[in-house]
Amino acid sequence: MKQYFKTKILLVLSVLGVIGVVSGILVEYENNIKISQAGAGHNVLGFAWSENIGWISFNSSNCDTDNNGFIDTDAITQGCGGDNLTDIVFDYGVNVDLTTGNFSGYAWSSNVGWISFQENDAPNYEFNSDCSDASCIGENNCTACYNSTDNNVYGWAKILTSGDDGWLKMNGAWNDGVNISNNSFAGWAWNDDNNNMGIGWVSFNCSNNASCGVSDYKVYLRNNPPVIVNGGSSMAGVCELGASPQAQFIWAYSDLDGNVQGACQIQISEDIAFTLPLKYDSGKVGYSSNSWTVPAGILEYGKEYWYKVKVWDSNDAESNVLSCNFDGLKNISHQYPTVAFSHNPAVNIKQFQEIIFDPVFSQSYGSTSISSFEWDFDYDETNPTEPSLDDSTDPVDPTTTYSYAEEEIYEINLKVTDSDGYSCSDSKTINVGSTSLPDWKEVNP
Repeated sequence: MKQYFKTKILLVLSVLGVIGVVSGILVEYENNIKISQAGAGHNVLGFAWSENIGWISFNSSNCDTDNNGFIDTDAITQGCGGDNLTDIVFDYGVNVDLTTGNFSGYAWSSNVGWISFQENDAPNYEFNSDCSDASCIGENNCTACYNSTDNNVYGWAKILTSGDDGWLKMNGAWNDGVNISNNSFAGWAWNDDNNNMGIGWVSFNCSNNASCGVSDYKVYLRNNPPVIVNGGSSMAGVCELGASPQAQFIWAYSDLDGNVQGACQIQISEDIAFTLPLKYDSGKVGYSSNSWTVPAGILEYGKEYWYKVKVWDSNDAESNVLSCNFDGLKNISHQYPTVAFSHNPAVNIKQFQEIIFDPVFSQSYGSTSISSFEWDFDYDETNPTEPSLDDSTDPVDPTTTYSYAEEEIYEINLKVTDSDGYSCSDSKTINVGSTSLPDWKEVNP
């Protein structure tokens, strides 16, 4: 446990005697707070605790949980100490710039008034240049700043009613200065003047003194929900879909706090209003990618679907729901034909040798039949619309023959079309070798 200065209460009362009652402090510093425009727009919330001055509120939204514009008197907002019918909530708060790490704004104590994190309230102090302890020593003293590399908070805040004795040090030679991890503050800040009459230690988390079971307080960063946009989908080529078509749903993820995606949920319905039983629901699953492939056996040919995507960030903040239409299968009534063929001989093919091509393994689906087989025996993939050699065969007797005069590697392409006009193609290469002449040898008769 920290050693506290019990005489600090006398200091607090004497300060208030000079300046006036707490309401007087509100009047004196009200203009400063209006300039900072904190409250719900600032990202630090919660309460810190000092054994000598009690609760310190870091955001006015802590003190008006019912949003009626007056200070709450509930036990959970005991640091506000106001009347829910008469005491107006002033707009104040503390913010951490998540890019630079610099703090700004004001915290409030009903015993000592405003605690400033503003640069302009600290003469000869400035925003931290690199959020390190070394940059806050000597002539380069600075306001509080969060270093995301080591998670420590460096620099100072200032209790305005205490003047030059009001500096609140966020870190020092001790091992338990203020730090931020997983959006929660922990550790201790320290205030003391030359006469050992400061407020002493300020706790930023009930875990510091194992008191969370009695009072679950902490200072923490507001976790802004992630946002997902630009919903879309992609689908393999129609000839690759097979009997169980699949699709991939895609979204773009962003997060003001810099948190990565930690989980997602995908739901699919045949009803735009999602009133019918769901076709598919992934549930909330840990997942960091911004695309999701629907498992086989879910989607069907000839149907239109609607899907919803929701994600959570790494701190479990929930995103908006992205609702999109998927009609990629709507106008496809059945699977596209399978293309497969063999040739005989299969190897050691020679010039001028007759080759039998047989598409017997090709297949159509639904209630269709194959209406045509189109062969290209010298297929040029770079110019598939202009085959140099072409042969169309009767679907009743689909085998065909061909031979090659030149020694070369050829690509054979077969296009199969079913009776609904659905077409697919497949290719193979064959190696045509030379036909050697017989050896000639003269012998005596």
